[in-house]
Amino acid sequence: MSKNFDIGHTLRHLRDKSGLSVKDVAEKLEKLAIDNVKDKTIYNYEVGRTMPNADVFLELCVIYGCENPLKWWNQDNPVLDTDEKDIVNKYRKLPRDTQIAAQRQLDALYDIYYLQRGDPKRTSHYQRRPVDDESRKDVR
Repeated sequence: MSKNFDIGHTLRHLRDKSGLSVKDVAEKLEKLAIDNVKDKTIYNYEVGRTMPNADVFLELCVIYGCENPLKWWNQDNPVLDTDEKDIVNKYRKLPRDTQIAAQRQLDALYDIYYLQRGDPKRTSHYQRRPVDDESRKDVR
C-alpha cells in the first residue's frame, strides 16, 4: 500500500469523524485563502491520487482537529481518537490474564458481529503476543 493512500485514507477518516462533507472542507480551505482546492481535489487526496502540499496539509489538520499529523507516516502507530486511546490505556493497565480474557471477549464480539451480517469468512483478527512493560506505556 502506498503512503499516498495511507495519508489519504487517514484524511478521509478524519473528515468523516468531523462530520464534514468534501464540499464543507473545500469551503473552509477557501475561507482560509487556500486557492485551487475544490471538492474533486479533496477527493483525490483521500483516494491517494494526489497529495496536498504542506500548506494545505497543515490547514486540513487544523480543520480536522488533528494534534499530531506526523504519526500518519508510521504504519505501526495508527491514528487513534480519544475513546480508542482510553480503551488502549485501560487495557495496558490490566494484568496479563485479564488482558487475555478481554481479547477473547473482543474476538467473540467480532465473530458475532460478522456472523450476524452474513459474513462467516471473517475470523478473529487479534494476534496473541507477549506483553512487556514497554508496551504498557500510555498512548499519547
